[in-house]
Amino acid sequence: MILVSFFCHAQRTYTVNNSSQAIQLLHNYLEILEDTTNQLTYPEVQHKPFVLFNKFGAKTKARYSYWGRITLQSQLNQDQKFVFYLGSANVGDVYIKTGSQLIKEKTGRLIPFSQKKIKQGRNAPVPVLLYKKANKQPTTIYFRFKNLDDRPPLIDPKLYTVKAWYTKFKTRNLLLGGFNALLWTLLLYQISLFFLTKYRVYLYASLYLFFTSINNLSTSGILPEFLLGEYPRINEATWLLAWTSLGIFHMALCRSFARTYLYLKTWDFILKWFMRLLVASLIVASIGIALTFRIGLFQQVNFVTGLFMIVFLPFFAVAVMLKKIKGTLLFNIGVIQTSVLIAISYSRSILNTTSISDSRLDLIGVAIQGILFTIALAQRLKLVEEEKDATQASQATLIAQQNETLETKVKERTKELEEKNEEIQIYHYGIVMQNEWLQSQQEEIKRQQESLNQKNKYLLEQNRLISQSIEVAQTIQSAILPDTQFLEQVLGEYFMIYRPKDVVSGDFYWLQQADSKVFLAIVDCTGHGVPGAFMSMIGNTLLSQIIQVQEVHSPAEILNRLHKEITTTLQQEETHNIYGMEMVLLVWEPDTTLPKEFVFCGAKSHLMYVLPDTTELRVIKGDRRGIGGYQPQNVFFSDQPLEFPNQTMIYLGSDGFKDQNDPQRKKIGQEKLEEVLSKTAHLPVKDQKQHLEHLLNTHQQSALQRDDIMLLGFRIS
Repeated sequence: MILVSFFCHAQRTYTVNNSSQAIQLLHNYLEILEDTTNQLTYPEVQHKPFVLFNKFGAKTKARYSYWGRITLQSQLNQDQKFVFYLGSANVGDVYIKTGSQLIKEKTGRLIPFSQKKIKQGRNAPVPVLLYKKANKQPTTIYFRFKNLDDRPPLIDPKLYTVKAWYTKFKTRNLLLGGFNALLWTLLLYQISLFFLTKYRVYLYASLYLFFTSINNLSTSGILPEFLLGEYPRINEATWLLAWTSLGIFHMALCRSFARTYLYLKTWDFILKWFMRLLVASLIVASIGIALTFRIGLFQQVNFVTGLFMIVFLPFFAVAVMLKKIKGTLLFNIGVIQTSVLIAISYSRSILNTTSISDSRLDLIGVAIQGILFTIALAQRLKLVEEEKDATQASQATLIAQQNETLETKVKERTKELEEKNEEIQIYHYGIVMQNEWLQSQQEEIKRQQESLNQKNKYLLEQNRLISQSIEVAQTIQSAILPDTQFLEQVLGEYFMIYRPKDVVSGDFYWLQQADSKVFLAIVDCTGHGVPGAFMSMIGNTLLSQIIQVQEVHSPAEILNRLHKEITTTLQQEETHNIYGMEMVLLVWEPDTTLPKEFVFCGAKSHLMYVLPDTTELRVIKGDRRGIGGYQPQNVFFSDQPLEFPNQTMIYLGSDGFKDQNDPQRKKIGQEKLEEVLSKTAHLPVKDQKQHLEHLLNTHQQSALQRDDIMLLGFRIS
């Protein structure tokens, strides 16, 4: 936005015009007042002398409060909302005055999200509404910053358009989502290796990656946005304690991977004692933060311990290289490059003792280190296996030599026994004959056993081939289902319970967009397992052909054509097979204004919904006609136009959920399912899914799953 500065009553005013600039820096227009008494209030502060922020000179101090004042003059053609970013502080009280109107806002890192209107990040933004220029009245904003955690606040005033603000956090979510997805992928790989091999080095690597991710999610604001929004003090303690914890497991990983107890005993002693120091620091910090909440003090302690890792770990890596320990090259490169990047980050932030710092270099270093560590640990596993194979080969050679010696002795002893047996056989001919008969019986048993073994091998091979085929079918079926990202993009708030009875499923869900319309289908095919999966793939293909190729957009006409295609494809008039499907099809335009208009058509399936601010679950039944097989000629598919207000919950699913039985063969039933849906519809979709899965699990207990289960719920927004 274009800015113009002028003075009015010795106060500098910032003018907001109708231009395209999305982010405006207000440092030159902000006035500041240091409150050393921590007693000033509004409106008393209006009469105190403020100074321009860029002429303030002194650094902010943790023990004082700081008041800011800025005046905005609107030259906008219409009323417009902005996000006023103040900076970083534990507690921020904001007073927005336009004429006689006064609005008070709460913001800051220690303010629960339920009390904040802007809920992105950890810091201190507030919403500001600037009226059109015809109003002619300026908007004056007063804010008070106060920190409780022994760190000075950071004042950094910026004015964002709403679009620019949300774009900033979408970019953050994309970058940090990719970073944390990488960390958790590597973490799951390492923890899997730990459970398979029981080698502690993989456990240390997993815990190092885990606490690195927790530290990043906490400092970036993602953790409070999705989990700890109402517990801001816990979040502020989380990143600090996670930093110390990742240091502990980083040291443990270095010791275990390089096997310092064997090759580098001096370094083993140093790392062991530093780990003990970090554990003591973690305990003291946990108790200290709980009692005093002095984050700043313990942050400085973390800086000091962090310097050890920056300075000494590269020397440790060099020492490992000089020892030429096999398979440690990539690990050492990861340690060195991470230390270098964190050292650069430290050099930029070592003098910045406020509550904001830039950790992008740390993220790059940790991401590269995680990849290198994973490759190095995989190499270590290969080396261990090769050493194990070599040991086993040596043992096998020794055993073979011992067996050969033993065999020679046995032959000698056998010869002696045979000579004596010849004498005995003269007198016991009858016994010899009996032994020959027994031997022939034994040979026959052996031949039968060999035959059984061959048949068993054949059956095992056939079972393996069948299992591989089913696994491929599962992969193919998973590939044709809409992915989570597309479901979130189209449906917004949703949950999906999808449990095939066997490896592959006869139930499937289908979601596509065509000509600005959304087509959502929930389909229950005849049967389950492999037959059901084949039907689901046929149904998926035919739906795509009818809607996207033939461009049929009426739900009823889509179902009519699908019925004809199924009958033709399966040659049901000739074979008289009754394979088919029951389904729900829902069509709407996502970009229309609320209330939204839907068109529904059901084939022996229905739609359930709960309106906002009610607990009454309503059911819209589909037509009493299925798809495929023999169907009554006097029943036709029909479109049912529907209109739903914002926040309506819609539920679609197959009959597998309500038909699931318990060990006494009692079903859940439609009535119980509707009761749970009506009671939980007001909850977030994640909580609704937990309630439904709890109902299903507690009801089913040890009973086998009866049918494929699929239930989808989403909230209109």
